Amino acid sequence: IKQIILLNIQHMLLPVLDVLSNTLKQKPLAADIADAWTRLYDVIANLIDIFREVERRASLSKTRGSIASN
Repeated sequence: IKQIILLNIQHMLLPVLDVLSNTLKQKPLAADIADAWTRLYDVIANLIDIFREVERRASLSKTRGSIASN
């Protein structure tokens, strides 16, 4: 799942970089700007992965708790 999220985030990044390039009238977009946005999208993908793992563990914990009480 993590790889799928990362690929989706990277796929969304390319149009964002294109819009930035057009808005800033920079062809090609400056490397430091592209790198900053790429890192931001990487952080977002990692946060999604972390929160999904937390939710997964919480769900497993609830399931185990209900099984143990039966």
